[in-house]
Amino acid sequence: MRLCLRPGPLPLPARVARRTALLAALALALGACGGGGGGGGSPPPIGSGCAGAGGPPITISGVIQYQRLVLSPVGLGPALESRPARFVDVEIRQQGGGPCYGITSTDAAGAYSSVVTPPASTVLEVVAYAKTGQDPLRDLTAHEADPPFSNSHSDANVYAHVGGTHVADGDGVVGFTVPYNPGHPTTRPSIGFGALDVMVTCWEGVRLATGLALPAVHVYTRLGNNAALGSTSFFRPGAWAIALLGGAAGNLDNSDTDYFDDAVIAHEFCHFVEEAISFSQSRGGSHAGAPIEPNFAWSEGQATGFGCLLLGTPLYRDTFTTNSSSPSFGFSAENVVTPDPPGIGGELTVAEIVWDLGDGGAGPTDTDGDGIALPLSELLAATLTFDPAADGVYLGLFLDRLVALSATLTAGQLAAFLAGPPENQGVSYPLAGADVWPTAIGLGDVALGQVDSLPANPPNLSVKDPCRGLTSSAWYHLVLPQATTVRIDLDIQPVAGSGDNLDLFLTTNAQVFQAFAASTNSGATDEQIGPITLAAGTWFIRVEANCGGSGNKADYVLTVVQE
Repeated sequence: MRLCLRPGPLPLPARVARRTALLAALALALGACGGGGGGGGSPPPIGSGCAGAGGPPITISGVIQYQRLVLSPVGLGPALESRPARFVDVEIRQQGGGPCYGITSTDAAGAYSSVVTPPASTVLEVVAYAKTGQDPLRDLTAHEADPPFSNSHSDANVYAHVGGTHVADGDGVVGFTVPYNPGHPTTRPSIGFGALDVMVTCWEGVRLATGLALPAVHVYTRLGNNAALGSTSFFRPGAWAIALLGGAAGNLDNSDTDYFDDAVIAHEFCHFVEEAISFSQSRGGSHAGAPIEPNFAWSEGQATGFGCLLLGTPLYRDTFTTNSSSPSFGFSAENVVTPDPPGIGGELTVAEIVWDLGDGGAGPTDTDGDGIALPLSELLAATLTFDPAADGVYLGLFLDRLVALSATLTAGQLAAFLAGPPENQGVSYPLAGADVWPTAIGLGDVALGQVDSLPANPPNLSVKDPCRGLTSSAWYHLVLPQATTVRIDLDIQPVAGSGDNLDLFLTTNAQVFQAFAASTNSGATDEQIGPITLAAGTWFIRVEANCGGSGNKADYVLTVVQE
């Protein structure tokens, strides 16, 4: 699985304001039977100087396609196929990059038509851009560059291709295919159009299911960018940017690329959706199929599950080369057989549950007879209720909100679904015991537990994740009805033969990545936070086994005292 790099979230007040606006918009959208459209944003600088030039009006039309490598169960390529370049910007200008006389957008079939008035006998050229700025319902752009760290994007690096020409002495048909250029070391313009097309599919699915206007999102890929990206694709929330691998410099066709890996693109797009209209409490990090923190497992699993639903296929395929000669990573969300730890810490369990809840009925075909077929609108509506001021976001929260909102799903049906057949997912319902996360703790309460960041024996990250693992931390939530001065004590009780360095953190959802307060003494020295005066609201306490060196494991006693 991929390393998911996630910068810090929006400040808490901004998140609350955004959530209030989104819930109001969702209520209106559902009341109007899912209607409404996303704002496409203002027209881009590309073509902003387009104007008539006094010549006789002529109509330029055509169909624009793009080439892509064929993705199959055995890998990616080498065969090519052509698909419509949907909703992309099309500019009609004087040949050689001269004055622009008109700009429009293709439709769902890649067709465009524009009436322009250039000077007679002018040689015109048609340019396609991997951007939907002229389309009122979509706001997507594909860039040939590395992703920025802020929400600042340049049209100068948008993927583009100059197609055919026409002499402006009458109507003309100018259609073309954006090429992939197999083997070319520097120019393969269709990769931007391919990534954009997958995002169009996902965007449309979310728009129709929620009726919400998503903010602009940008995808960045370029040939040979693997080293610059740290050899992984990811979503960067602060920049609203998806970064996709483009292969290793000097070895493009025998190294990892993601620009035609539809499921990878959809997964990262769903991280964008999570940030834009829902909420994530994930701290991010590496993940390779082992049981991980429930908030992390939810974030990664929902991105895979919803991504598969939006693409209409349970198949997740991540190829490693563009010549189909190398094994690829893949599984079916319908029935995951790759390392698939059950329970709330299993990201692939989460992915399978999300998929199975949404397949069947009007959704993608259900092949395992799981018995539940909920509309995508209900599944996404449940995620919209996540409250960044108070909620611990994980699979269990989603299931509770889904039952509360669904017009058809009952608690009994969900319990039977989770217990199987077709598969026991290892999650109780109603939620009980270890499936309730984070653990509630109050003033004067004492909690006993153990955390463990030791590597598996023998070492195997598919079995255990030391740093973001399900066992490496324990989370508690403390709800204060009013401002209160508290002291949080962590009494560390070493386990023989193990490291004993535990750390203590106090956070809100606004400080998932950076603690509001912390105590990180070395070794088995007890930890303490406070006395400290905390505002009314929900606070999260995390006991964590330091995963540095060879890891640590210890029992503990956690106490919250009002001063």
